[in-house]
Amino acid sequence: MNQSIEFTLPISGMTCASCAAHIEKALNSVEGVVQANVNLATERASLQLSGPEVKTIYLVQAVQNVGFISPQCGSNDVGNGCNPQHGTY
Repeated sequence: MNQSIEFTLPISGMTCASCAAHIEKALNSVEGVVQANVNLATERASLQLSGPEVKTIYLVQAVQNVGFISPQCGSNDVGNGCNPQHGTY
């Protein structure tokens, strides 16, 4: 059985709620993202992912494609990148 993973992605460059909404829409379009919520004040996206097969690089690219930066992430799998909070890796 595939277990979902909660994941926190740092994001910089947001200046307004519209920025956060734009990033949220981009992250929600990534295959394997069940739900994305972007918080402008904390500069973080809280994501629920379908499993560890979702690669961090796809999340980072989605953020970059809409003009923002995810400063602490590389091209590792979710299990090895950023800040995974729960789940099986």
